[in-house]
Amino acid sequence: MSLIATSGPFVQPAKLTDWLKHEYSIDYCREDAVLMAGAGAERVVVSGQVLGAVVTGAQSVTVTAKAGNTGAIGVVATATGDPKVPKGRWEVLIIEPGANAGKFEVRNPRGKLDGSGDVGTAYNGGINFTWADGATDVVPGDAFFVDVDYAAGEAYVALNLAGNDGSQIAAAIAVNTATAPNGVDDRVLVINAGPVLVDFDRLTYPAGITAAQKLSVIAQLRLAGIRPVP
Repeated sequence: MSLIATSGPFVQPAKLTDWLKHEYSIDYCREDAVLMAGAGAERVVVSGQVLGAVVTGAQSVTVTAKAGNTGAIGVVATATGDPKVPKGRWEVLIIEPGANAGKFEVRNPRGKLDGSGDVGTAYNGGINFTWADGATDVVPGDAFFVDVDYAAGEAYVALNLAGNDGSQIAAAIAVNTATAPNGVDDRVLVINAGPVLVDFDRLTYPAGITAAQKLSVIAQLRLAGIRPVP
């Protein structure tokens, strides 16, 4: 549990206002999410705790051309998602046209840049594909979407830097204290999108986290629009 010292020996748990300093919109920035069931014991998270998202079930990936494209997306070689990549709609958008070519950028479901690539060249990022040249040249604004989903959805757990199931990647911050009984999922309110300003020094991190690991966690949260107080 995150503890904040008072003027005397008494300490108290962190409150929302201790770490959350600005929030664009409660409706946009927060989500009522699943807290994964405890495994052998209760699973407890506290307000201000950094969380990872564990995705479960088989991954499905679907490619859809944007309506109104001028150019053709050609043949998109089978699109795949990296293991545990965030679910939702990824956008692949042409930013520079070219004769029988073109440059595109890829944005994840939260609108953050995943990377850029070229038509006709394999792209390897959070998602992977080749946008082959079509019969009609592309123009800026042409796009296609890659929808990633999981059969059993996702659930939040405390950030686990040693995990390999998605829990090792900072994805959200718990708004409230919540407890999932052993073997039973529960609910937790999380902040998983910005713009949000946070006092990162008041968050709860895994025990033993190093300075370098903390910087990495902060960088991951920034990708979701969760930024430090100026």
